[in-house]
Amino acid sequence: MTHHLLRVFYAEKQGETATAALMRKLAGRAEVARDLAYRLFRLAEKHHSQDAQAYNALVLAWPDLIRLVQEQQPTRTIQPDLPES
Repeated sequence: MTHHLLRVFYAEKQGETATAALMRKLAGRAEVARDLAYRLFRLAEKHHSQDAQAYNALVLAWPDLIRLVQEQQPTRTIQPDLPES
């Protein structure tokens, strides 16, 4: 999950909207992906600066991604009952 988000957001540079759409498909598992990205950043920051940059970019963008996910939620319309004729 984390690496799919990272691929879309950082490697392929598809942007926040595409990444948020993928996050929406992950539903509740997206938070696990964020936690893993943060842990991988902490491991990579000492020896793999390119990887660390990618993980950090995803973690830093997370609040904006969450906002976009919430904005992309389909709105449900409730139709009133029609009177019987």
